[in-house]
Amino acid sequence: MAATGREAVQAAVTLRPGVLVMDIQMPELNGVAATREISRVAPGVAGEAIFGPGIARRVLGLVTAPPAASDPFPGLTSREQEVLGLIAAGARNAEIARKMSIAPKTVANHISAIFAKLQVADRGAAIILARDAGLGRGNPAD
Repeated sequence: MAATGREAVQAAVTLRPGVLVMDIQMPELNGVAATREISRVAPGVAGEAIFGPGIARRVLGLVTAPPAASDPFPGLTSREQEVLGLIAAGARNAEIARKMSIAPKTVANHISAIFAKLQVADRGAAIILARDAGLGRGNPAD
């Protein structure tokens, strides 16, 4: 066992194991880079990586692709998320209605749906969740 990618390379070179199980997210040198380094400095250690091309693409995607922006509220529609962002920015219902060019009653309906989906009882609880997720940092008048 090794705590870092560099330690894993050193252990593989020294111990020459027949099987390696690498953690993709190790400090100093990630698992993919450590495996490449092991293959370069100690050919034949642990044989070959054995998995299909689909798994290889997924693993490489994890290592090479930037992390996708996650949707903190996947249960909300895009309009509900927009309303929630405006609520979190401090906008009142009338202001939200003007900004989104919708009726105040529609805003109230969106807010009711947001509360139900987020399982919160009031505007304050919804604002806390939204701000914790990074919403509402702008000026609602923008």
